[in-house]
Amino acid sequence: MNYRGLEDACSLLEEDGVSDGSSSLSETDLHEPPLWSTIRSPGHQTGIRRKTILAIACAFATAASLLLLFQRVAGSGRTNDVLIGDVGVPLGLYEKVTDYGECIDYPYVKFHGVVRNNLGNRGPDPGDEGLVFNATVNHTGAGLHNAPLYIEVHNTSEYDIESEGWARDWNGLHGHFASVALKHATNVSLEISARLPGSNETLTLPRFGFSVFDLDVGPNGTVEYIELSGFDHFYVTANTLVNVDRNGMGTARFTATVQGDGSDNPEEPELLTLEQKHKSVTVEYSNVQKVPITIGAIGGLSGRVFSFTARPILLCAKTKTANGTVDPGEAETIENHSANGTHTANGTANKTEQSGTRECCDAGLLGLVLSLSLSYLTTLPLLTM
Repeated sequence: MNYRGLEDACSLLEEDGVSDGSSSLSETDLHEPPLWSTIRSPGHQTGIRRKTILAIACAFATAASLLLLFQRVAGSGRTNDVLIGDVGVPLGLYEKVTDYGECIDYPYVKFHGVVRNNLGNRGPDPGDEGLVFNATVNHTGAGLHNAPLYIEVHNTSEYDIESEGWARDWNGLHGHFASVALKHATNVSLEISARLPGSNETLTLPRFGFSVFDLDVGPNGTVEYIELSGFDHFYVTANTLVNVDRNGMGTARFTATVQGDGSDNPEEPELLTLEQKHKSVTVEYSNVQKVPITIGAIGGLSGRVFSFTARPILLCAKTKTANGTVDPGEAETIENHSANGTHTANGTANKTEQSGTRECCDAGLLGLVLSLSLSYLTTLPLLTM
């Protein structure tokens, strides 16, 4: 932001000798009555009144411009995404992902089937609580290249569904997506972890990616959202249809803003339409044991189903265009936001670090307008009443 005009205007207060330890005011000026009195007393000299007006206006302009530094970032300007409490960090800066590799080159977890379906002890399977998938992994580190393991999902808060049939029909694996159903107007906190078959020890994964898809608003007004924490980076499209709010302490909430139905659901995580990308979120973790996630459905009348993969899909998914052709990558910018709101690179080869400038100019524009206003104030003629 350019404060030059503001500084120049405010420096007028010093140019009259007010701040240099000496005074150029006349004896008449020293006995000038208060601002309200001079305004009501025509004929008085204008010096103190003009300086007082300028000082007040300058302070107001500075405060207003500083307030606008708390910029709205992470997603479409239409959604007015607010970084709540990210005080003191540079906002509006992000890394643009401009080169796309194959998804298999990233931390890659492929689900093969469901070992146990009993999330929150809601069935349909008996036995220990949890939704457990058998999977193979690549590029997650810890010597797990092409290794089989279990991916487990456990609830850490109360879990409710519309009916028992929802757990049977929707919890588990649907095509290439893992999914969890949730009752309307409720939320549940979950933990996702990995372990080797035959072991009860939770693994620490040096690298792990996670993506959530199809965040939308139901036809009866149910609004889907997810909350994530402990990540290194999250990714959304530049024109995301997901509202992003952050608490300044490493937690982000991603809330749907656009209504959808089953016809727009993705079928293949590595091949998405632009709209499907706009409704998706990707996060990256390092040295993680348990991934905390909260899913929620605000209001409405019917339950919702959340779909996810254990891959950083927005970094590699190809784009299916309207005419059926396939782009090798995103037709627009993918934004990489770090956990604390600062602009940092994560060391991977296919990300180009750039300074983001989107939504950077509102504060500077207001500063310019106010600075011009201040200049105008210095030329005001004597006010009379």
